[in-house]
Amino acid sequence: MSPFRAPLLLALSCLPVIGGCGASLYSQRKDAAIAAHKRGDLAAEALAWADACTLKPDDKKSCAEASRTADLLESKTLETARVACGRSGKLAACTASLVGLRRVRPNQSEAIALLRQSEAIHRESCQTLEQISKPSTMLARYNCVGEQIKTVNDPAYDAIVQEERESAAKRFVYAAQGATPAAAFVYARTAACFSKNVADANSVQSAEKTFVSATALPISLKIAVRGNVTATLEGTCSAIARNLGPRAYCAANAVADLTEELRESLGAVQHSVRSEMQIAEYVSGRETYTNPARASVDAAVRRAQYSFDAIEQDTRDREARCNSRRTKDACDLYEAIRPTYNERRRVLDDALSEQRRTPAVLERDIIARVPYTIRHHEWNVPYSVVVTSAAGATANKEGIFSRGDSEHPAVAPAGIRSDPLEVPTMADFNDDLAEAAIAAASSVYDAALRTRATCVGPFPLDDVAALECRARSELYATGALPKPAAWNVGCD
Repeated sequence: MSPFRAPLLLALSCLPVIGGCGASLYSQRKDAAIAAHKRGDLAAEALAWADACTLKPDDKKSCAEASRTADLLESKTLETARVACGRSGKLAACTASLVGLRRVRPNQSEAIALLRQSEAIHRESCQTLEQISKPSTMLARYNCVGEQIKTVNDPAYDAIVQEERESAAKRFVYAAQGATPAAAFVYARTAACFSKNVADANSVQSAEKTFVSATALPISLKIAVRGNVTATLEGTCSAIARNLGPRAYCAANAVADLTEELRESLGAVQHSVRSEMQIAEYVSGRETYTNPARASVDAAVRRAQYSFDAIEQDTRDREARCNSRRTKDACDLYEAIRPTYNERRRVLDDALSEQRRTPAVLERDIIARVPYTIRHHEWNVPYSVVVTSAAGATANKEGIFSRGDSEHPAVAPAGIRSDPLEVPTMADFNDDLAEAAIAAASSVYDAALRTRATCVGPFPLDDVAALECRARSELYATGALPKPAAWNVGCD
């Protein structure tokens, strides 16, 4: 197998046809070779001649041209690549110089050696970017190597990139050792982005736990209730802490701006009902009725019959006289009346056909209508939420919680099922109150925590103290753990 992931040559296959296989395709490949020669594309020319030779192996000219152009391409490419792939060259230039030859002769040994030489030189150059005392330079080293991976398109270089990932992971694992909790977490997450074999999930979780334990702040809450409130201190504070994320936890004592008093009140239920009349319709049976279209059809039949009867006997008499006398006058009289007779006969037949198609009696559904009442219920409960922190910050919410439902009886003939009434309980309104109270209290805590986000901007990977502040600030500001994307590592 070739060490390069070179594109496959044109798949040469065809269906059996009279006179051989692929004469047209053969001509196309020859034409392609000539066109490539004219525009100076030696690699395309060599590939096209090789295709033509494969299609017609007995065509000595095509096969000779395939060999000649490939040899010429190899000679010219290697001459250029020896410079581009040397110490003074760049990997990108080396790769570009070998593209055509790698397509035509992917196993050419010197081309492989030159590419590998350039890969090693480039890696050495990238390694000089790293400074042991500056973890951020490991990112620069890796990016320098990794950014070439798609261009090089070589499994051997893929292995180099993977080795660099492992090396970067080890470098950040080392940086995490002895670092402050937030900085250690950033380094551990970075290491895991590079290699989960070097920095496994357990090590990252341990760093995260240590970071959160050292950074999260206690919040204190007192609750005063009035009316029908059933909220508990423990349940409310736990819900608020979940809202705030890993930056806070409930405790008995906290600093002033993280200590709050929550006053909640829930008034009496006010119930109102509104009735709405509806009509249910359903089919209760079938009934017959006179077809209103039949009267005009019957009248048309009567007119046509009368008109035909008026001429029928006279026509038959004239026909009989013509047949018995055999005179011109008698027969002329008969011929004169025949067109009128035939037309009236046709009109009568049409009228009778329409009468047969038009039933005298039709059927229709009997629609029954049944009135029924829908009762719309609404329950309203006034509430208020007042949050005050020991540092003076406040948040107030008040209003009315509303819940509604409707009921109506069944109308069985119409297929309408009964809709029973579901009456809300005070527990339902307490759920509404808890949601409002938790949101209000969380907003005050959130504002207080955000004031502790004193470090902004890029993550300073090379300064442990500054990185500690920046990572803590990210947690306080967002309520979420910092993600490696924030310091330009391609990982969530």
